[in-house]
Amino acid sequence: MARKSTEGDACLLEGSRLRRLSIKNFQCIGEHEVVVDLDDIVILIGENNVGKSTILDAYEFIMGNPDKPNIQQYHKEELSNNPEIVLDTVLGDNTPGESWIFEEDGHKLVRERWIWPNELSERIRREGWDPTSGEFVGEVPWGAPNVAKSGRPEPIRLRPFDSPEKQAHILQDYVAKAILNQIKGDEESSSPRSELLEKLRTYEEQLIASAQSDIDQLSEKLSDAVSSIFPGQTVKFQFPDPDPEKAISFVSNPPILRIGAEDGHQGMEAKQGSGTRRSLIWIVARLAQEFPDLKRSRSSKKGESSASTASLLLLDEPELCLHPSAVRHVRESLYSIADTPGWQVMITTHHPSLISLEKDNTTIVRVEKRADGKISGTTIFRSDRMQFSDDDRESLRALNVFNPHLAEMFFARQTLIVEGDTEVTVLREMFKKVGVNDNILVVNAGGKSTIPLLIRLLTHFGAPFTVLHDLDQEEAVNGRANPAWTANNSIKDAVEEARSKVRVKHTVAYKNLEQALFEESITNDKPYNALRKLRDPAIEEKARRLALFLSYYPGMEVPEGFHEWDQAETLEDVFKKADGGR
Repeated sequence: MARKSTEGDACLLEGSRLRRLSIKNFQCIGEHEVVVDLDDIVILIGENNVGKSTILDAYEFIMGNPDKPNIQQYHKEELSNNPEIVLDTVLGDNTPGESWIFEEDGHKLVRERWIWPNELSERIRREGWDPTSGEFVGEVPWGAPNVAKSGRPEPIRLRPFDSPEKQAHILQDYVAKAILNQIKGDEESSSPRSELLEKLRTYEEQLIASAQSDIDQLSEKLSDAVSSIFPGQTVKFQFPDPDPEKAISFVSNPPILRIGAEDGHQGMEAKQGSGTRRSLIWIVARLAQEFPDLKRSRSSKKGESSASTASLLLLDEPELCLHPSAVRHVRESLYSIADTPGWQVMITTHHPSLISLEKDNTTIVRVEKRADGKISGTTIFRSDRMQFSDDDRESLRALNVFNPHLAEMFFARQTLIVEGDTEVTVLREMFKKVGVNDNILVVNAGGKSTIPLLIRLLTHFGAPFTVLHDLDQEEAVNGRANPAWTANNSIKDAVEEARSKVRVKHTVAYKNLEQALFEESITNDKPYNALRKLRDPAIEEKARRLALFLSYYPGMEVPEGFHEWDQAETLEDVFKKADGGR
């Protein structure tokens, strides 16, 4: 898991962090356990109705200190399917007894489990994991539910179809907390706040003192009544020390947010469009990092322990109702929040632009319904496990600029990596004609040199893929060594490493795609003119067979002018075969 660095490496003291969330038999997730390993930002991807939002629901639910079960929480609403949620938390300031703590990868963790009963009349049971016995036991870390809750990150849940009033309330709450904590942060004894609290404290003490004789008389009468039933027992009223902060609200009414042109009408936030309202939430959440007290608990009284509170932002499809440019801003906002000590982010999305591959704190989990109907959650990408070099990161940044939808690879059933625009144009057209365009994503690598990096990415998250690239020639037109020729072996090495983990098809075009498919070069407007050439029935048929071959159509052989590169073949062998043995 990526670590956030702060001065003195104090991030571990900023608050707790989620390490792992395991879910079974909860809502649409069945008996096949779904496990999510958390990083600074976790992105849940998958088709509709496969359980992505259920994962967010699970954490939000257990943080509500659940007691009574609901039939809708049981998988298929059957009481025999007992829901079970297990949570691993990296500890912050608020730690339980040492007997509950275990270590993993240099972190101190505690593990809890919630189990639903077989009857709705019974209570949901919370258990603690005993590291010594390696089993869950009836006792629990931290003891009381509210104390335990303060030891875990606080969920901030934003649903895509929350009412305007609820979204406005979330924003108002952020701002009100910021103002309140600024007020509470003023510890000078001469401040207006301190003077007011002292007056209230004195006034409360005077009220109690003035009523003391009446209170004593009531105590005597109660003691007489009680002692008649329980001899020797007395009753006495004891008032705790005054706490005037409970008697006053320093922000009596939440602020109203208005939006509009600087020199024009500014309407209330709740009356704005859905995209604007949601964008405001990202902006305010991002600015929250400027108010550290927003993610810490209130200052405790002298002599009491104080635990920092971390936050976990839970978002369903943050891209909804937003303009494409706003989606990119949302991505930057979310990563900015995730970079802030004390914050984690977990989102569901169908939008590849929300994924930033070059970041070093990202985990991507694919949630899917298998052929047997069971839902699974598979971690398909962990940036810290990819071990990107600086050159790799620079290449990914350049690719994201060139192709903002590069991360769509994570959403595809199968990916075809090609060199450039001509291949993308021709093959997308042909995949559409042969009826497989929904199953294969054509990714433009923007040149041969970046293909090995994309192969590493696809191999990392275990997705089947196909590579099609030009073979080129050993010498360039000027007689010098051709860099595109040497790139062939780099691609071959990456493919060979991938073959042991995923299904791979490696295909090359003799010299280039135009020569192999059209038997002539295209000098200008290549994508457009390539589409025009597909009007020729013979060329279209050859392109159709190429598309079927690349999509693993049964019995389809590689067309003339192309070659499937076998693992045992050298570059020279492939060149001779592609060149017709010349």
